[in-house]
Amino acid sequence: MLKELDLFQANIIYNSGGGFYLIAPNTEHIRDGLLRSINHIERKFFDVFGTALFMAIDYVPVSKESLMHVEGKDLRKIWSQLFDKKDQKKSCRFASLIKNEYHRFFSPTTRRGDALRDVITGEEFFPDERSINIDAGNVKQETNIQIQLGKILRESVIMVVSTEKLPYWKGTDIVVVNPAELGFFYYFLREENLKEMSQRLQASVDNVHIVVFNNRDKDFSLKGKNNIYKMEFYGGNQFNGDTFDEMAKNPNFSRMGILRMDVDNLGSVFRSGIPSCRATLSRFAALSRSFDYFFSGYLNTIWEETSPEKSFIIYSGGDDLFIVGAWDITIQIAKKIRKEFKEFTCFNPAFTISGGIAIFPAKFPIMRGASESANEENRSKKHTVKYTTNKNAISFMGMPLHWEKEFPVVEKLKENIVKFLQQKVISKSFISKIMTYADNANIKNHEITQYKTYWIVSYDLTRFKEDIKEGEVKKLIDNCIVEICGNKPCLNGEAIDTDYHALELWTFATRWAELETRINNSNK
Repeated sequence: MLKELDLFQANIIYNSGGGFYLIAPNTEHIRDGLLRSINHIERKFFDVFGTALFMAIDYVPVSKESLMHVEGKDLRKIWSQLFDKKDQKKSCRFASLIKNEYHRFFSPTTRRGDALRDVITGEEFFPDERSINIDAGNVKQETNIQIQLGKILRESVIMVVSTEKLPYWKGTDIVVVNPAELGFFYYFLREENLKEMSQRLQASVDNVHIVVFNNRDKDFSLKGKNNIYKMEFYGGNQFNGDTFDEMAKNPNFSRMGILRMDVDNLGSVFRSGIPSCRATLSRFAALSRSFDYFFSGYLNTIWEETSPEKSFIIYSGGDDLFIVGAWDITIQIAKKIRKEFKEFTCFNPAFTISGGIAIFPAKFPIMRGASESANEENRSKKHTVKYTTNKNAISFMGMPLHWEKEFPVVEKLKENIVKFLQQKVISKSFISKIMTYADNANIKNHEITQYKTYWIVSYDLTRFKEDIKEGEVKKLIDNCIVEICGNKPCLNGEAIDTDYHALELWTFATRWAELETRINNSNK
């Protein structure tokens, strides 16, 4: 884009997490060049990825009055217009290609249900498309590139970006990638490559971008003219090589978890979160850059401090993340990320983060698990609690909980139940009873519609309590009876703001506790 528009790095306001913002002169040359770039990128993406990948690019003109906050104009309105146009682009993907090459989208193909598919992505191979055989089966060329990048990226110390091939690095083991054949070549250099360069290869290179990864301590500057040097972070730069089976291994309940999280209402923050008198390009750029520092850089530290041997960062950058690990560890990571994010944003209530966790067996297809975690994240984004706005929640096992008003109280109840189960002062029949009540209650819109549930709970748990000797456990059961039957806004005696019926929360907490205390031979 910069090359086509004859722009410079200084024209970039923000570039990370799959998105970018540029400022450029509003001239005919720029507008024509932008249109050419959009068409070129769309065509290349479609040729390589089909309809699986799309980049929404658009622009809005900016007046000097908006930049200077005069005549009632400000940049917030400009950002709002830009977001709206970008969303419109997403709703009419590949419009220019469909208009000019209708047959590529709507002509029937000769492929059938038994067509060869990429074993990783599940995508069909186009006729005459080259397949690459790996241990798991056949994959597309782009899939294989992603596999190779996954292997080399965490070992790389420098990335060199060039608009042409570097012939004097040919024949080495330096990995080079030309994504979607867009005309940019990415060279990934490891420490041993640099040592080899100093002895045998030509290390000087001109007119390139040289990126040092993750704040490396050593100076790996390459000699050359007109080069641009910078440092970038990326999430997930460490991995111990464990398989999903090894990550999920647990003496109680062996399952994997997929965690997806992102910042809530980020578009609204750009539209109205900054006062008009302070809405400047530098502030928007600083806000975006700060988010990227958190998700691309500091998230590695959060991960290392939690349980790096039981989890792995697949992706983190911009304002979102994707982490896999043992199911209970992903919950702990989500808690820590949310806590650290609150501190990072100075407890500003405008900045919240929501997420979803899918729990599945280690051999479950990761693509399916990723889709389910996206569904869980969507549940968290739609979650509402009385007296508060929606979102700011975590969802797993199909139930979203508000981070501040619901999750801490439910987690505390779960921990009490786990403690009593481990001390063997309460039997697991208590858990099965609660789950049975919920199954038979026919709860709709957080209300029990099978009214006999009330007297069954009261009678059954009162009888169950007669065999309990521990006073603390008796109190827990009393609270359970009163809160379910009396519709009290409490959970185990602690006040809670929620729209859920108490039976829903007790069921979730007992189910969570049951997973933490389940023995492995029962979940094979």
